Amino acid sequence: MNDTSPAADALQMELYARMPARKRVRQAITRSASLRRMVWQRVVEAHPAASADQLRLAFASRWLGEELAERVYGGAQHG
Repeated sequence: MNDTSPAADALQMELYARMPARKRVRQAITRSASLRRMVWQRVVEAHPAASADQLRLAFASRWLGEELAERVYGGAQHG
């Protein structure tokens, strides 16, 4: 879902292009960490009775995608 107008989106891209690389990387790292925290919280909320291992597997499934999580963790159950 994208509720940003094409003009606002173009302006945002222009501002990113002008931004020093170090600042772009810092913002990307910060946004990625925020997203990981949000995904983790959703996994915890969706599986309140799950063990820590089950939560990690469910997170991996959502974060990495089913296919990659399966390759990384081998036949483990994902949720």
